[in-house]
Amino acid sequence: MRTKITVPFDLSSTGAFCRGELCWEEGPLRQGLLRVVLDGETLLARDLSDVEELKQNTDIGCGSLELRLKDHPSPAEHVFVCRFSMSCVNDIGEFCKAVNHWLKSYEEIQWGEDELRRCPKCGRNYLPGMNTCLFCADKRQLWRRAWRFAGEYRPLLIAATVCMIIFNGFQVAAPLLQRWMLDNVLQPKPDTVLPFGWNAHQALWMVGIAVALSYVVGQLFLSASNLSARRCSSYTSNRLRCEVYDKVQNLSVAAMQRRT
Repeated sequence: MRTKITVPFDLSSTGAFCRGELCWEEGPLRQGLLRVVLDGETLLARDLSDVEELKQNTDIGCGSLELRLKDHPSPAEHVFVCRFSMSCVNDIGEFCKAVNHWLKSYEEIQWGEDELRRCPKCGRNYLPGMNTCLFCADKRQLWRRAWRFAGEYRPLLIAATVCMIIFNGFQVAAPLLQRWMLDNVLQPKPDTVLPFGWNAHQALWMVGIAVALSYVVGQLFLSASNLSARRCSSYTSNRLRCEVYDKVQNLSVAAMQRRT
């Protein structure tokens, strides 16, 4: 059992970045105290006995927190608490859920460290519903898992990769041919000898045809790569949706209630 919850926020009332701390403490006789500390200075210390709800308002790129009072339903009479960026939205959302649960039932709040939804290694917030940090996870393990997840469509994935490599090769061929034409046909050195007994006019035609063919053949390989990748992507996304749906169906009601 814990009688104190602390989460960070990072914007001042004017929208400037700062280091703030939002703290709720449970006191005796069903009393609760909300404290807002900004850069070591306490800006707000308020008893919650007349508070109906701790409300989180999420805007574009940032959000705000306010107290809704029991006897003052007008929005103009709500008490401003703090502002925060989207990097803090999950922490403050869990904080609101915990405090509002106490306001309605006066039950002691069980608050675990995992409720903060933050990676202990890098400090970044977890994605919603995840217990693994994508920035700190073993990338090789993720690639192996994605490869197994592709299943029977792995040959298509290989084909798409090979076709893309060949397309990039044809993309490189065109400027190389143009450089050869510039060095040996348009501005040749005195001792330059063209292959196959070509004259300058014939060399220009051959290089032009080769550049056009490299473009056409490259586009064919690009189309094949895109087609294979789309088929593999459609299959993988469909399988992922099915597995996510099955996972959600198997979750308990308590697990669903813990998520914002």
